[in-house]
Amino acid sequence: MREQYKPISDLIRPVLGSYKSIDWDSLKKSVVEELRRTDKKLTTYEEEYWCLDMILMKAIMDGNITKENVSNYVEDNLEEYVEEIIQNPMYEIHATLIKEAYEAYKHGLYKLCIMPLFAAFEHVIAFWFKGKITKEAIAIRSNPNVWGLYKKIEPEKYYASDIEVEQIKKVFAISVLRTFKNTFTKGSEGLGRNLNRNSIAHGFHDYDSLTNQDALKLFQLLKSSLILQYVGSKIVADS
Repeated sequence: MREQYKPISDLIRPVLGSYKSIDWDSLKKSVVEELRRTDKKLTTYEEEYWCLDMILMKAIMDGNITKENVSNYVEDNLEEYVEEIIQNPMYEIHATLIKEAYEAYKHGLYKLCIMPLFAAFEHVIAFWFKGKITKEAIAIRSNPNVWGLYKKIEPEKYYASDIEVEQIKKVFAISVLRTFKNTFTKGSEGLGRNLNRNSIAHGFHDYDSLTNQDALKLFQLLKSSLILQYVGSKIVADS
């Protein structure tokens, strides 16, 4: 997983090099600005329910991927995505569920992918919130019993007043939390059309509007959520 952090580090390194002759305060300010630009770009993708991980963000910043072809990139790499996800202990009890969702995807049964992937994501968020998912240990084989989870996840509380290089992982973790809030929000009064877990699960959704892109966004979300094991909920909250 450490390899995944290198791309953004590579992105920041030129900024650091450009300021060698300037005092540390100026250097720190430049890095903070770069990380805030990264966070701003993350939020623009979140508006369309894309939650980027570091590798995908690096490819976008390098100009190798545009907003229009993110879905093509994810689909082209989906088999590798699924392997990485199901081999991680964060998803050990969901491995067969995710594999079968992938098989459904390959057969064009995109609607059948949605709820299994949402279920895996919700379980991971609940256990992360309880401090059961950390870099030291992962323990997810119990009922999390976190009532009112949606209201308890407050991404805005996790912002650091001064983001430093070491906090890049927190920037991506906060993006995962924002995506949780975006996709688990209360359904609209009208027939749902956005990627919303509640309207989809409760039967009041325009199911014909669900496409392969919605499924791809959830596979990407599961992959991006792997960052949570390196940024414990207490660590993020204390930032």
